[in-house]
Amino acid sequence: MLNMLLMVIVALAFAHAVRVGCYRVRWGIDPVRALSLLFAVLIMMAFAIGFIDF
Repeated sequence: MLNMLLMVIVALAFAHAVRVGCYRVRWGIDPVRALSLLFAVLIMMAFAIGFIDF
């Protein structure tokens, strides 16, 4: 359980670093924001499924 939480924190920190690093790029549709949102939703779903399993 603690290992899963650590993985989630590392993944969210990585997604945040990628998003902040690409923040200055101006695109019509912000793909970094869309991908980081999708990634965050997938991580939360995986965490919820793992939490329900235990």
